[in-house]
Amino acid sequence: MVDMIRYYDHLMDLMSTNAELKKAASGIMKQTLWSAGGTIGGGFVGGPAGALAGGLLGAAVGYMTSDDYKAMMTVLQDLTEEEKAEIVRKVQRAVGSEMLAELTDWISISRNIPILLDIIKPILSK
Repeated sequence: MVDMIRYYDHLMDLMSTNAELKKAASGIMKQTLWSAGGTIGGGFVGGPAGALAGGLLGAAVGYMTSDDYKAMMTVLQDLTEEEKAEIVRKVQRAVGSEMLAELTDWISISRNIPILLDIIKPILSK
């Protein structure tokens, strides 16, 4: 059994070198921040309907301006031990194994990239 720190470090190494993942995840932090900011600003101005409109507008602006993959990787490296453990548990569940070789193989399959991003996004938006 691989310990959590080794598994997380291996995951970060794979994420930092996988070109397809970089392309898919590019700007995820910026998109999240724009969306959250739009929701908060819209909520202050227009209540619940404003929050919805602001969130949609923020998400659109974030999508159009996204290119900040390195920021996401920095945030992932700076997570608390509990947040890292949560990501490891969820990724291991998705992979179906605790083995590093299985993780490496799993990430190399392009259809798994959106699954990985869906695991990471909620942690980043906390």
